[in-house]
Amino acid sequence: MNSNDRKYVDQHRAAALLRLAEKDLSRLSGQAGLGRTEENAAGSQVYYSYDDLRRICQLTVRRVA
Repeated sequence: MNSNDRKYVDQHRAAALLRLAEKDLSRLSGQAGLGRTEENAAGSQVYYSYDDLRRICQLTVRRVA
């Protein structure tokens, strides 16, 4: 994934935006089937679209309510 592509954010940045621990974000997104994994020279990295982030926010609100 091109790091200049502003339609997606990596897992670290997504967790910071949502104020979640990366492991919690990984668990929630895995259960919901959100995010996309890209392979690169350094290994694999998960990227999220802004729509994915919106959906994760909705999931966390439902779990708290």
